[in-house]
Amino acid sequence: MKVNTISEVSDFLHSNFESYLDNIRGDNPTAFTRNRKVGPYPLLLQMFAQKGKTQFAELVDYYRDIDKPLDISIVGFYKARMNFNPEAIKLMSNDFIYQHYDKYKETLVKLNGYYVTAIDGSDFILPSTKENKELYGVGPIKKERNVDNYPAIGSLSTLYDCINKLILDVDIEKYKFSEREMATKHISELNKRNIGKTITIFDRAYYSIELVDFMIENNKKFLFRLRNDHLRRYHDELKCGENKFFEIKISKENLRYYRDNIELYKKLSSTTYHLRIAKILINDNETSSEEILLTNLTDDEFDIEALKELYHLRWNVETAYNVLKNRMKIEEFSGYRNRLVRQDIYSCVWLYNIINLLIIETNLKHEIPQERYSYKMKRNVNQSIGIVKSHFLRSLMFYESPERFKELDIVNMLIKTTLIPIKENRKAKRGNVKNKSRMSYKYTY
Repeated sequence: MKVNTISEVSDFLHSNFESYLDNIRGDNPTAFTRNRKVGPYPLLLQMFAQKGKTQFAELVDYYRDIDKPLDISIVGFYKARMNFNPEAIKLMSNDFIYQHYDKYKETLVKLNGYYVTAIDGSDFILPSTKENKELYGVGPIKKERNVDNYPAIGSLSTLYDCINKLILDVDIEKYKFSEREMATKHISELNKRNIGKTITIFDRAYYSIELVDFMIENNKKFLFRLRNDHLRRYHDELKCGENKFFEIKISKENLRYYRDNIELYKKLSSTTYHLRIAKILINDNETSSEEILLTNLTDDEFDIEALKELYHLRWNVETAYNVLKNRMKIEEFSGYRNRLVRQDIYSCVWLYNIINLLIIETNLKHEIPQERYSYKMKRNVNQSIGIVKSHFLRSLMFYESPERFKELDIVNMLIKTTLIPIKENRKAKRGNVKNKSRMSYKYTY
């Protein structure tokens, strides 16, 4: 793959940025129409470059990185950021990653001809303002406690490529927002982009016959992990290690949840679903559990052992959340306003993808000489984050300068040489990370 990821980001932004200006302005068509000290492009770069410091420190670092004097106040800078529609960042990020899938479809890894994706959600802690509590919610609340003592919490949902380790879509909603509704949004985005054949893996919380029906209607392959009480009358026939296709009809008891939607009720009640159920043993850390999987994949595509390995790939989305929260500090926001929060999340996700594309690129160009090491080695994601944040901004700013290539060479050399041993059978625990460093800051915005 003859590609330089950072060059591609640079080219994408320089070639297309003007076409996104209407999206950037959003509901404020007069934004960025006059000459200002800071325009939308430098604002985007500053969002990429954030390191979790105070607003003033971030601004000082940014202007130092671009070799310019700090000639704007914090208030002026963040007023400019408030004019930048965060949904434009999401759109640009998605356009970039799906452009990559189209361009390098022969290089990106598939399994039996399918991209293996997973949809999963996670709560995230927000600056605890009245606005954020009203927009997103708080919780969980004990009756005897005052709501003022609880942080604002939102829901983050991602559509994730489990093998290539790339985020294909992200959604931000209220705390305890419907995971299934967010899932349908992700699948709709996937359909719009048309990257080819995909399998989407869902954990137990996602199963509903409505979502199954939606996946079938959209011609998507899927793998659900079921609770024991889901479709019990079917999987009770199976012993562990067995799988079978069933003609599944939704029970009258479950149909009652859809009575308010007449069209959907009629459809679900009259449809028989030809689906495969597998009962398998899953080893998780040092424990084993019997699990039930539901899929429309045939045995020719994935036998029961392959289904087991396929479901295991879902764990990579958990690892992605661990990186976003614990290494990239996605919850350390640059301000308390909702618009700034969403800008930070979308730019962090985009940067996550850039880092992983760089690692893919480096792995293809430079094979790790495993024979030199006692352990099997891989590229260090944690160090790669620091490398990119230190040099990425400068490579973008010096687009038409020899300085750009110097920075590119530094990035490539450092990522090539930053290795870490692979510890077998270790799993990243997502956990609830408390946003300590930002909680006490008095934000300007």
